[in-house]
Amino acid sequence: MDAFTSSAIFSAAAAATSWKKLNTGLTATVRHDGCDWTVQIPPSEAGAKAEIRGASSCSRRLTATSGVGGHTCMERPPRGRIPGMITSMLSSLLPGLRHFRTPFAVGVLCTFQAWLLFGDSVPTRSQAHGFIHRVYALGNIAGRPIVTAAVAFTLYLLGDVMKIPGRRIAAFLKWLHGDTALMTPESWAHLAMYARRAFKNRGIENIADTRVKNLTNRMVFETPELRMRLIANHSDLYMECDRLDSEAEFRFNVAIYSATLWVVLAACWSAWSLIGFIASILIFQNGVRAFRDSTAIVIQSVVSGMITSEFFEEEMQLDQESVDAGQ
Repeated sequence: MDAFTSSAIFSAAAAATSWKKLNTGLTATVRHDGCDWTVQIPPSEAGAKAEIRGASSCSRRLTATSGVGGHTCMERPPRGRIPGMITSMLSSLLPGLRHFRTPFAVGVLCTFQAWLLFGDSVPTRSQAHGFIHRVYALGNIAGRPIVTAAVAFTLYLLGDVMKIPGRRIAAFLKWLHGDTALMTPESWAHLAMYARRAFKNRGIENIADTRVKNLTNRMVFETPELRMRLIANHSDLYMECDRLDSEAEFRFNVAIYSATLWVVLAACWSAWSLIGFIASILIFQNGVRAFRDSTAIVIQSVVSGMITSEFFEEEMQLDQESVDAGQ
């Protein structure tokens, strides 16, 4: 569209007396050069009809349809609005979806295994009577979309009851393999160096490694509370930790319940199904890796001073009291 045509259309729109208020903004239809043109003003600019002229027209959207054959002409809408809306919507939905997928996946895996074991005992529609017959009848009345939604909700509830919290799995791994089971050696070394600072006020260079290790272990035990302290001033870091924790919990549960699935498949079908244990082990390892990354974020936040450890502060105060008492 040339500048002359655009200016003429917006001049006609500025003089229009009939405007429609829609969710997408104000719209008016004008006629120019044998075509009907629809001019739209975005909601943020509603009421500013005087601005619909000259060079400002390049930021408005135009749609045109001719009386014969029909053709469409559209200018590019203002940049940044639609991507921003999509980003805001996704940022609100993704945390909920992350917490929904683990129970749903567990519910699907458990239900599938139950169907493999006891599916032959479920009567068909023609064989059903009593309660089962009423369930089939209810499905006919509600329709397939309602039945699908009800089944999905049931799977979610079942999975929410059956899922194993990621923290419980992490505690078991810590009991099984020690404090470094869910921490990288680098994260442990950084936290130990930070813990050593609490003893510097004594003026003793050769600090017992046992005391440093004890303080480090206490700070590792404190990591769930440290994560929550990120909410106040560092919500972006908390969201990243929450994402990694959710990834770890999802992989832990999928690995555990898929392992039982291979056993059921081996009993009902073929022993070759046990090869699937390899996939379960790899998924579990990915869960451990995600949990380690989440812990590394918390540790680096403590080391850099973004959040404080209560055990570290208590040790600092005890050391200062000891120095004061010695003087």
